[in-house]
Amino acid sequence: MQAALHIALTIAGICAPSLLIALAVRRWLVRVPWKIITLFLFLTFAFLGGAVFTTGIPVPLDEVARGYPHRGVTGEIAPRNPLTNDTVRLFLPWMHVVREELAAGNLPLWNRYAFSGYPLLGNGESAPFFPSFLATLFVPLPKQLVAMAGVKLFVSLLFTWLLIRRERLPSSAAVFAAVCFTFSVFQTVYLYYSTTAVTSLLPAAIFTVLHLFDNPRSRSAFWFCAIVVGVLQTAGHPESVLHVAVACVVLLLIEVVAPAVPREDSAVSLRSRLLLPVAAALFGMLISAPAWVPVLEQVTESLRFQEISEAREMTPPFPGASAWTLLNPDLFGNPARGNWSWVLNYSVVASSYAGLLTLALIPSALFSRRASARDRILAIAAIASFLMAMNWTILGRVLNAIPPLSIVANDKIRFVTVLLAAMIAARALTRIERGSRWLELAGSALVVLIAAEGLHRKLGITIAPPAFAGILTVAGFWLATIYASRCGKMSLILPAAVAAITIELFVINIPFNALVDTRLYRPELPIINAIHERSPGEPFRVAGIGWVLMPQTSAEYGVEDIRGSDPMATSSYMDFFGLIEAEDDSFGVKRIENLAQPCADFLNVRFALAEPGAMAPPGWRVVYQGVDGTLVENGFSMRRFYAPERLVPGESSLLTQLKGIEDFRTTAVIHGVETHANPPPHSLAITEPRSGKFRLRIDAKERTFIASSQPHSPGWRVGIDGKRAKIHTVNGAFIGFFVPAGQHVVEVKYVPMSFWISVVVAVLALLGGVRWLRRNREPNVQRSDT
Repeated sequence: MQAALHIALTIAGICAPSLLIALAVRRWLVRVPWKIITLFLFLTFAFLGGAVFTTGIPVPLDEVARGYPHRGVTGEIAPRNPLTNDTVRLFLPWMHVVREELAAGNLPLWNRYAFSGYPLLGNGESAPFFPSFLATLFVPLPKQLVAMAGVKLFVSLLFTWLLIRRERLPSSAAVFAAVCFTFSVFQTVYLYYSTTAVTSLLPAAIFTVLHLFDNPRSRSAFWFCAIVVGVLQTAGHPESVLHVAVACVVLLLIEVVAPAVPREDSAVSLRSRLLLPVAAALFGMLISAPAWVPVLEQVTESLRFQEISEAREMTPPFPGASAWTLLNPDLFGNPARGNWSWVLNYSVVASSYAGLLTLALIPSALFSRRASARDRILAIAAIASFLMAMNWTILGRVLNAIPPLSIVANDKIRFVTVLLAAMIAARALTRIERGSRWLELAGSALVVLIAAEGLHRKLGITIAPPAFAGILTVAGFWLATIYASRCGKMSLILPAAVAAITIELFVINIPFNALVDTRLYRPELPIINAIHERSPGEPFRVAGIGWVLMPQTSAEYGVEDIRGSDPMATSSYMDFFGLIEAEDDSFGVKRIENLAQPCADFLNVRFALAEPGAMAPPGWRVVYQGVDGTLVENGFSMRRFYAPERLVPGESSLLTQLKGIEDFRTTAVIHGVETHANPPPHSLAITEPRSGKFRLRIDAKERTFIASSQPHSPGWRVGIDGKRAKIHTVNGAFIGFFVPAGQHVVEVKYVPMSFWISVVVAVLALLGGVRWLRRNREPNVQRSDT
């Protein structure tokens, strides 16, 4: 019964937001035929298939289950596709934390479960205000990931279709382009990532910008453009938002040079037409400010910013052999089939693939006499974006050196290449339907021959039967085209192209996100139950030794971890964590091998999880032994808030200074103070520990310094009896403060002003926009069908 309910909720989670979006488009933009909306919903469900209609989940829960403590409960498991493990290491835990905070009536601002606590909204990719996430909250985890993916697919299909219809191309050609972009390898490999929350909106961004350019007097066009920009800002992947912005500018400039449609309403100047999308984008950024301003603030505090500051090349040149994946994404194998074999991973290399038929139609855009200037400019833009993404030729190197593109990983800009390729192919198909065939056929034959050579080279090594899908569907399309030409049934050509690209991309891409049994999601773990049973009255943290209890997954079990896996972690905390971190920082996961260190005591680590049969470190004792692991308890764990015996000033080499401290109870490094003894308080109690907030009762016999292992980030405040107190940085990364003599109630809470100021800005902008809309009501015009 529960399984059937989850399936029904998943279906509703896809259909309800998708239909609302479709209704909004029909009401305020263009009357999209219901048969198109129905077709796109059908394609969405067909592609997701078992992810919707079975209890399976298309993310690698089995990757987490490989290690302890899960392994002791689930048994030995071979992961089907560990390549996409960020979905279970990062996104599912973040979604769990956001849902937990919202259910508790809190704003999702702070994540207490990783890195001893760090900004939740500020990390960007948690995307707690993304409309698709909020609209599908009624779908239980992990199926909510599937519902969100379904909405992404539908939105991508719908707006790609609208964009191509704006090119004055037939509906079937628009469907072809929509399928090509939406079910491309790029969209598939990142389908359950925050990346595609942005990239799936690329067609919507371009269409609404161009629609506003076409209809400068339309208030609904302005609002739609602003809303799309605002949604992009909430989606959680700022780099891809930048790439979307670049694509919109390029397409807008192409529209000026080689317009797809004649400009009506000549009374509106070109300058005004160009400024309106800019104004809409700025308005969209203002109303979405609470989602991105805290991210901008956290970036400057993050480990990622440190990496950027090193000025290393963010997009190194790809090996030349990567070009083969333009012809076949599986040329070096496929992780879903267990035969990937190359120096780079599949998602990095194969995401250029947009379908062999799509690639086969591009040459005619450059060389056909029937190709327009717009065709050629689009083809040049597609090639340029691809060279930039691969960092090939002087063009790629120059573009990758231009700020702000110089500080982002531009290899992902290939999603723009894929959309441009889909547009070019759709226009070529229209020319074929109208009689231009020989050059297109010759180009297809050449592309097929080169693809066949690649298959020949890898036959018996990495090639599986699905790798032949591209050649077979191209051949099928041309056979259908020749038949249609001879029989005078030209209307069959475009449907044949749609069928060919759909079959090819479905065959190649559906198996990638392999289904995994949902019983592997958050199974009951006796070792975790043992932690909760022994939970002290005050806040505490845990750690896993080695690969035990993957960082971030602790959130799903309600225990706070000192480890984590996120480049947006606060850099000052990560510098301190270097005292305990294992030297082998594999896969960006912050691991620990030796817990018998003073910094583990300081970080409030009460329990540690190890593999079954492990011995307790010195000073620790075994409190649980089971098939899922060994639980050890730290007898020297320090309280979250405490009064150190002595305060010393920070030295220039802080890490070296911290390494020399044998007991953090006795010594705390505080910048800006002289060395002196710190009198202990009569009492110190944490009376209200919550996420992002602590209430303390302190009775101090004289002025006393209170230190903590609570990481400091912009936004933390200390209030003593309702009066704000100064925060002093403890040990380079943590919160500390002085309390005067006497009895006091102290509140330590996370109140990021960047968020609240941006809320005020967003509300004022929204109210101003509504007032402007009421004062400038749009005439009630009849929407034309498309």
